[in-house]
Amino acid sequence: MPGTVSMIRPKREPGRIFPEQCEDVLERSGSVNAELVSLGINCMQTRALVETGHRQIALIHAQGRTDDAGTARSALSAFNTTLKNLRDAYRIIIIHEDLPGATAQRVLSMAQVLEVMVAQVNAI
Repeated sequence: MPGTVSMIRPKREPGRIFPEQCEDVLERSGSVNAELVSLGINCMQTRALVETGHRQIALIHAQGRTDDAGTARSALSAFNTTLKNLRDAYRIIIIHEDLPGATAQRVLSMAQVLEVMVAQVNAI
């Protein structure tokens, strides 16, 4: 069924299952958050955004079973906003915190992965 959330895949990568990619990115973000917290960095905002993203993906999965393309688009738009906010929060951390080199690289890489994910969601 084209247009349903259960079948949503980025246009450029038709063989990949998009919701699973989203969950993987959110799990990786959670790992980055844990590393930052271990360094004493306040990650309340990034943690909240990751939790919001998990809830949004669950909602997208549930809506995929209803064949309501309009609602699915709205949910994807909200998820994309969460990804953008998470990306921006990591960029702010990179700029404002004195991170060890490896951690700074990991946070930068996470921001870059989120940027790619935002582009993929936009391509749906």
